[in-house]
Amino acid sequence: MIDKTALNQEHARGVIDGIVRSTPLLQASQDQPSQQSCSGVESLEGPPFPAAAALMIRAYALPESAPKRLQFDQHLLRFNGLSPQERNQDLIWGVCGTEAMGRANAYAAMDAQRAGRRLYQIDLWYRVRRREHEDWMRPLTAEVIRKNGFLQFQRVDADYRDYLRSIFLERLQEIDDPRLEELRLESSLEALVAERPMLVHWLMRMCPWICAVQHTVYIGSGVSLRIATLRRDVGRFLHVSTRYHPEIETVVQA
Repeated sequence: MIDKTALNQEHARGVIDGIVRSTPLLQASQDQPSQQSCSGVESLEGPPFPAAAALMIRAYALPESAPKRLQFDQHLLRFNGLSPQERNQDLIWGVCGTEAMGRANAYAAMDAQRAGRRLYQIDLWYRVRRREHEDWMRPLTAEVIRKNGFLQFQRVDADYRDYLRSIFLERLQEIDDPRLEELRLESSLEALVAERPMLVHWLMRMCPWICAVQHTVYIGSGVSLRIATLRRDVGRFLHVSTRYHPEIETVVQA
C-alpha cells in the first residue's frame, strides 16, 4: 500500500527545494535553536525595548490559586485550526499589538470570572528587527524578510504576497484540504492564513531562517486576534515577566 503521508511530505520537500533553487532568498540557515531554560535574559536596558528591534507577545495563565512560578510556553493561546499533529514544537506564540491585547485581555478576564480562577498576563520580549530606517509604511520585500527573519503578512509587497499565496494553496492541495476550492477564491493572503494558521508552522519548519511571523487567527466563534509566532531561541529572549506580579518567577523554555 502506498503511504500517502510520506508521498505528501516528500512532495512538500520537493516544492521547498525548488523554491530554494529558484531564489537565493529562501536558502535555509543551518543554525539550530538552543534547548535550555530562560528566566528572562537581561539586556543593557529593560522593557520596553525599541519597537524597531523587538516584539512583545502575551500569554494568559488562569490558575486556581496564586502561583509562585509561571512558564510562558505552558499557557499558549488556543486558536481555531490549531492542530497538535501539525504543530511545530520549535515554535511558541502569543497575542501581539495593542488592539489585539486589549481584546484578548477582556476575553481572558471573562474566562477567568466564569471559571472562578485567577488571571495572570505573561509578557515575553523577543529580539527581532521589525523595520528598516524607521520606515513603517514601506511594504516588506522578500529581501528584507530574508535579511531580518521577520514576516508580517499584512505588510508583504504584492509580488511576494502572490508567491506565498500560491505556495500555501499548493500545500493545502497536498494535504487534501476539504475546503481547498473555497480557499482558492480567497485573494487575501492574511485571510487565507487566518483560515489555515498551521500554514505558518509548516512554513517555519521548511524555512528555518524565519524567526518570527505576525499574523491573524480566530478564537471562539470567530473573534480575530493578531498574534506573533516565534522560533524558540534563547539568544532572542530579552525579557519575560508576569505583568503586575514581580514576585512570581517567570520563565520560558528555549
